Amino acid sequence: MDIKLIWILGATFSISLISLVGVVLLYIREDILKKILRPLIAFSAGALLGGAVLHMLPESIKSDTNMTIVFIWFLVGFALFFLSEQFLNWHKARGLSTHSDGHHDMKEKVNSSVKEDSNKVMSDSSDNNKNKQEKIEHDHKTATSYLILVADGMHNFIGGLAIASSFLININIGIITMVSAAAHEIPQEFGDFGILVHGGWKKNRAIVFNFISALSIVPGGLLTYYISVNLNTAILLAFAAGNFVYIAAADLIPEITHGQAHDIERKKFSLKKNLGCFIVFCLGIMLILATKFIFE
Repeated sequence: MDIKLIWILGATFSISLISLVGVVLLYIREDILKKILRPLIAFSAGALLGGAVLHMLPESIKSDTNMTIVFIWFLVGFALFFLSEQFLNWHKARGLSTHSDGHHDMKEKVNSSVKEDSNKVMSDSSDNNKNKQEKIEHDHKTATSYLILVADGMHNFIGGLAIASSFLININIGIITMVSAAAHEIPQEFGDFGILVHGGWKKNRAIVFNFISALSIVPGGLLTYYISVNLNTAILLAFAAGNFVYIAAADLIPEITHGQAHDIERKKFSLKKNLGCFIVFCLGIMLILATKFIFE
């Protein structure tokens, strides 16, 4: 078996195992988790940006591919994630709109009951209203949970593409990409597990389905390996770099700043905590630099 294929299989499967970090959440108090989650996100953002800018793009540029083509594919990778997020937000908005309309309709029904019937009828309608509203909220949470699994599966599939294309160029480059992806997966899987549990899933079921979704990274790597004969891997690497930059710049860093804005609203702003996030962000970049120096 080709040594590069072995590395691709080993790396992608190892990263899929990170989804099992949900098991750790069973033993971590919620207040502790809240304290470590934001620094983990900052570290992840630094690692992804470092991986994309310090080694994925430079390696794509080193190839014989025209530089303009490389950057076009980088932008395609960035734009594709932006587009997919718009569909995700649209679906969430539809769910919230349905919830809002249903709540409005139920209020109208209660009002008509008040006009037409006695207090008893109004009381019965109020109970039905509450039950219907709870069902709508449950259905919305369930739909969002499944959507998160699908979106995470797509994200992991593209992650497999990034890792495989890196290993196909050079094993050392593949290791650096794997480290970048792994650093991102830990806070990502923490978040996904929390969303599933919040959506009403039992913790054991959430862990299993999160792992199944994470396994999509393996076919992503295998597909890249088998089509690489007819495809320029430098283009794939540039495409994946665009994905990494989008996740870091448009998802992770705004998540940190949003949390800081929330702290200001609650008058719990801490300059020390925010500088700590920046330092951890820099540590994420330094991890990629260190890995680059070690393996190159």
